[in-house]
Amino acid sequence: RFASKVTVLCPEFEVDANTDMWDDALKDEGRDKGRKRDEGAGQGETAKIWERGRNWVSIILEVVPASLRPEHQTLLGKDKDDVDDSPLKEDEDILEIPMFIRMEWEADAQHDMVSAHGKDKEAKEKRELAYWCVLGVGRISHE
Repeated sequence: RFASKVTVLCPEFEVDANTDMWDDALKDEGRDKGRKRDEGAGQGETAKIWERGRNWVSIILEVVPASLRPEHQTLLGKDKDDVDDSPLKEDEDILEIPMFIRMEWEADAQHDMVSAHGKDKEAKEKRELAYWCVLGVGRISHE
């Protein structure tokens, strides 16, 4: 009944592998060792990563919560007859954001049969994991 607007400002991005801590220390010599930011990050620009670490990334979600007042529904262009002005039902003011997550990575190939010449020792295969999850943001204010 109440639709909020959600925009994922960076819907597709890469997460670095969880490498050894010392690899990061050597690679980031002279830079901030705890956290590193992408060029232009931290400014909330579209399609930019806000912050990233060794095996994590922070992105920005823009959320415009719905108005819970029935009189505001008519201001949004809905007909007076289409507006449901009944009292709020239980948990109808909770804002939850469904997200589809898809990961793709390369892993060492797991073969049952070892080749006679050992050519496939360093073979990689592409793996994928995809699932739905829900981000529970909280309750929308009644004010």
